[in-house]
Amino acid sequence: MVVKKKTFNAAQIARVENVGVLLAAGLIAGEALTGLAFAPFKIANINITQNIYSNPSLVIGIAIIVLVAIGMIQIPVKNAGRPDEPAPPTANF
Repeated sequence: MVVKKKTFNAAQIARVENVGVLLAAGLIAGEALTGLAFAPFKIANINITQNIYSNPSLVIGIAIIVLVAIGMIQIPVKNAGRPDEPAPPTANF
């Protein structure tokens, strides 16, 4: 939707898609590493989140989701490059 409004050429669209996929993959990998970091504490029955999650706020959670969504849109669009740059290699499935 944002890419169509910006009237990017094919090379810029490919760059935006590549950066978006890499950003999403990085967030997924970071979540997995966070799970691995917390696993030893769970196995040892050590509660390290005693006061952090005792009364969570819905507003803070929604704000974080909105910030992540804005970042996942803005970062790839800002890295679209100039229209005269050559297109990166793409994979079409």
